Amino acid sequence: MPGQESLLQRAYAPFVIGAVTLVTLGALADRATSTVLPNAARQLDGVAWFGLALAAPGVSFLLGAALAGVWADRSGARQPLITGVVCFILGNVIVATSPSMITVVLGRIFAGFAEAMFDIALTVMVVAALPEALRPKIYALYSTAWLLPSILGPQLAGWTAELVGWRPVFFGCALLALPVGVLLIRLSRSGNTGAAGEAQGTPLRYAVLGTGLMAAMSVLTPFGKGREPWSTITMIIALLLAVATVGLMSRLGPPGLLRFRPGLPAVFALLAVLNLSFGTVGSFLPFYVQQTRGVSPAIAGLVLTITGVCWAIGSWLQSSNQVQSRTSVRRRLRLGFSLIMIGSLLLGTLPMVDLVPLAVPYGGWALAGVGIGIVSPTLNVTRLALTPESEQGRGAAAASLLTATSGSSAVIIVGMLLGRIAIERVGSGGQLILVVVAALCAVAVIMSRRVGAPQASEQVSVRA
Repeated sequence: MPGQESLLQRAYAPFVIGAVTLVTLGALADRATSTVLPNAARQLDGVAWFGLALAAPGVSFLLGAALAGVWADRSGARQPLITGVVCFILGNVIVATSPSMITVVLGRIFAGFAEAMFDIALTVMVVAALPEALRPKIYALYSTAWLLPSILGPQLAGWTAELVGWRPVFFGCALLALPVGVLLIRLSRSGNTGAAGEAQGTPLRYAVLGTGLMAAMSVLTPFGKGREPWSTITMIIALLLAVATVGLMSRLGPPGLLRFRPGLPAVFALLAVLNLSFGTVGSFLPFYVQQTRGVSPAIAGLVLTITGVCWAIGSWLQSSNQVQSRTSVRRRLRLGFSLIMIGSLLLGTLPMVDLVPLAVPYGGWALAGVGIGIVSPTLNVTRLALTPESEQGRGAAAASLLTATSGSSAVIIVGMLLGRIAIERVGSGGQLILVVVAALCAVAVIMSRRVGAPQASEQVSVRA
């Protein structure tokens, strides 16, 4: 329609190009690192450190998100963005020049810190740079920005590692970050956005406690597998730690979060449900496909490609002008969570080898991918609209901490559960997990009615 605003308008295009390029670079670095990190571990004779190198960014992300949220509310997005660029470049250079896996772990810590700084800074900049009508579209672009890196990133990184070694992969990521970071830093603006001083230490304290609880769960993971009595006790302790971690992080959100109080608390609660559901299924999906269908890793990995493509499709659908103008937030959330619920149940047909062709569970998970693409940006855009501008940094940090810990807790618990199940019973065990996920989504469908259309008058402080 004539007169409608576009992301490519002169006033918005520089930020949009810079932000999408940064997200693409982050996705490329993530996929490339996952591909070549095993090569680094073998060459540096540090396979024993490989697990820690994978986990390190998750730990530093929690601390970085808490610090970035406080920082952004106090002085704007500029300082977190500069810190993120410096940490990203420094982390990749450290890994690229590492003489041992210990320094690789150090570089990965910087990488997680940088990711947190980027996430919070970009969220704050979206609010400052774009009108509310364009925010669903930028989140759709973010989803699309993950597509090519997910498809091409592992291949490009693998070829580079084979031809010239794994170190140039990290040097390349560092070099690419510099021009993108400079562009966004020039666009960001400093200034006090009104954060309250006394509450500023709270997110960091909670992040430190949450990091400790997550570390304790990770340490318990190997001991929760098996069927011995002490394994059961370990499993129960891990479950209690998971509940404590998510409960602790929920205190960073608005009051009433755990009760799905209407408005912003319900948005935060649904974000946690989404990440619990997606983290649970995503953590074991390729393994589940291989164990139940006996297919090759390439065919099993195809389900992850389906997730990425359909996520982008769902994001674009929800961002279209027709959908935005003709459907309410509640309706989009109900549709999205319903698709995830149906997809999870259809995925449960994987063990029915003689009755159900592979296309059925894969098609079901394609529906779930579209649902995730609809729900995730809808919740994030609604959260931005319902959070006061002076608390956007803290709100983004609280959401990041809650979703990261809920998703990671789900991964750890599912890993322990599968470790307790005999291989021949993985099919039925996976079905039980998928039924639980479907039940969570059913709850989300019902609770979606507590999220109304965002109104400025309904803004709620994130601080308890």
